[in-house]
Amino acid sequence: MHPGEVMRYALLAFMAAVLLTTGRTACEASSSKELIEEAHLFDGAHVVYAGEVIGEVLRRGDHAWLNIHDGTNAIGVWVGQELLKDVTFTGGYKTQGDIVHVHGIFHRACPEHGGALDIHAQDLLVVEPGRLAEERLDNRKIFALLVSLGVLVCLLILRIFLMRRKRS
Repeated sequence: MHPGEVMRYALLAFMAAVLLTTGRTACEASSSKELIEEAHLFDGAHVVYAGEVIGEVLRRGDHAWLNIHDGTNAIGVWVGQELLKDVTFTGGYKTQGDIVHVHGIFHRACPEHGGALDIHAQDLLVVEPGRLAEERLDNRKIFALLVSLGVLVCLLILRIFLMRRKRS
């Protein structure tokens, strides 16, 4: 079975489990932009949101804050500690964070968290594990650096030559 198919079946199973356990329908938000711009439509609704876990996991007692970035914006997700067991990487300069799908209740202005826009997670599925980021040097940048350094050295030599000539 192709890895893409496995992911598709895992997502379908996740959605089916969400629907069976909650007895309610879940809205699949296409993006953070949609959630932010149409917040009044999603307020209080069950949503499924997907993206990369970025930044630090901010643990607060039996819960934690995750920032999940879908490529456009990041949304704060309030998660129970038991749902964090499979989250291993958070995105940063040297790492690619886990890609997750979160099912939870969307709050346009959460009364529990000072009126912040957030999602209170009920389920979290890691669909692609994170990894250490490979640092690659861009050959064009190295070339530009070497050319700039060469020009700088030439200008320095020219300045020294002109200063000596002026003294004589």
